[in-house]
Amino acid sequence: MTEEGIGGKQFAVTDAKNEDEKTQIKTEINSTLTLEAIDKLKDAISAMELAEDHDINIDELDSVDEIQTRLKCHVKLINEGNLKHKMDDQLKELGEKDILKRQSLSRIIEEVKNIFAQGTNSSATKRQELMEDLLNKDGTTDDITHDCDLRLTSLKEKECVILVSGESSAGKSSLLNLLLGEEILPSHMLPCTSCITVIRYHSYKCAKVVYKNGEVESIPNLDKEGLQRLQQRAYFSNAKNGTDEQGVYKRRKEGHEVAEIQVYLPITMLHSGLVFVDTPGIGENEFLENYLMEYIRSHQILGFVYIIMTDNALGIAEDRLVNLMSLIIKSQRSSNDVVKFNPKAALFVCNRWDMVPQESKKAVRENALKQLEKAWPDFDSSHAVFFSTFKAKQEIGVNKGYVTEEYVALMYGLM
Repeated sequence: MTEEGIGGKQFAVTDAKNEDEKTQIKTEINSTLTLEAIDKLKDAISAMELAEDHDINIDELDSVDEIQTRLKCHVKLINEGNLKHKMDDQLKELGEKDILKRQSLSRIIEEVKNIFAQGTNSSATKRQELMEDLLNKDGTTDDITHDCDLRLTSLKEKECVILVSGESSAGKSSLLNLLLGEEILPSHMLPCTSCITVIRYHSYKCAKVVYKNGEVESIPNLDKEGLQRLQQRAYFSNAKNGTDEQGVYKRRKEGHEVAEIQVYLPITMLHSGLVFVDTPGIGENEFLENYLMEYIRSHQILGFVYIIMTDNALGIAEDRLVNLMSLIIKSQRSSNDVVKFNPKAALFVCNRWDMVPQESKKAVRENALKQLEKAWPDFDSSHAVFFSTFKAKQEIGVNKGYVTEEYVALMYGLM
């Protein structure tokens, strides 16, 4: 072998050795960035140094808590991948399994219905009558055949409709935008939702504006121009050019010509039939609540998400929550065509958690849970998530893979 060949081989070995040493050093540095090490950080300087060592952007952060959140998001992204994408996939998989369960339940209910079908044998007829009488006296059902038909109709529905409501200015639309990964719904400090907005899956982004007179306006592409058109038509349709937000809010309280907005998005979590229904805030005005009542009366509501303004000094607006439950019950009583809503299928998102001072968080949490237990039937603390839409958006704005612990809890609550 020539001297040049030998030298080239030596350089190659040296380069490989250097690369191994670099990898080892990088592994040792990363090994110091653990959740346990992050939890032990006591001051901002130490937290900043650790972030700098790992080249993690913390430019807009000041406190130890904020930097710890950023570092934890980074660690989880490295160790577990993008948790939001994983949970979106899980929701899609759950939807696919739900379809199979619906098919299985439909077969069982058909068998039950056939058992109670009018028989030709007099003794069989008497047994059926006796069983129906027992079910009636037990309070299980007044008409087993009608109930079977009702549930069969419900099981044929391919969509899982989640009603999203909440206190005014609690960040309801902002939270939905976060979940969707799109700034679709208008979000301001003033209440924004002026009509029911139904959000479901489609292979591309588009929308429809359904007017009270039955006319439908299609928006074939929700690009920047399409979104502007949607928001102009749907949410501020009575607003004049130059009208300020207070003027817009006043006009929407007076009513407008839009009955419903339908938004279609190519999002994984919606793929298997999950549908979000963004509703006006309860207690704003009777005009908007009438539309909500009509929607509940004519649709199968399988889940419910209620957004709470946690930093409100007066606590949870219990009267609005009670009014909403009354609204649901009243709406469904007037309809024999929908399966009744189960109060246990509810998730309460105590939003704006970042606005509550650290020293007050324990007391605020305990008070919120106490109020929810008082206001909502069959409430359980596992049905409440203390969440900050602002913090979740802040992390995703730095890296789409940065998912806060609160966000993970919210996603699991939806499953």
